[in-house]
Amino acid sequence: MKEIIPVLLAAALLAVLAYPGALAIDAVYGADVYLLSSVNDDGTIQMNRELYAYTSEGLSGDEQLAAVIEIYGSSPKPEIERVLLWGDAAVIRPAELPGVAFLPAGSAGGEYPAQTQSLLYVTKSVSLAALAAALVLFMLLRLVVRRQD
Repeated sequence: MKEIIPVLLAAALLAVLAYPGALAIDAVYGADVYLLSSVNDDGTIQMNRELYAYTSEGLSGDEQLAAVIEIYGSSPKPEIERVLLWGDAAVIRPAELPGVAFLPAGSAGGEYPAQTQSLLYVTKSVSLAALAAALVLFMLLRLVVRRQD
């Protein structure tokens, strides 16, 4: 019976703390980035910057973002992705749009970043499994205590 109690407590703690732990990891290491499927070399970036300086007048927000993405590379779907970054070295922060960050991913020579939604999905599964284990252990503990009485 004494062996069940620490395992029960560990499972219950895991069930309770997994999701807040994942949210804490996201708060510390999470970043909103646009993923680049290909990255231009330095010469192409310089040439694209000069072209952008002449053609950026009057562009709307989405058009301006698309033009800045073309300076640094290409992105099949220019949507913000929330990813976990352990280091900021691979992130490209364009001078043209200071509030935007690009991350080369996969075939662009970068790694495949861990997305926050994947972390939360795994955490949900871990929490449910730990909760189920804690409930089973609790029932087992109750059964053992009743048999001893």
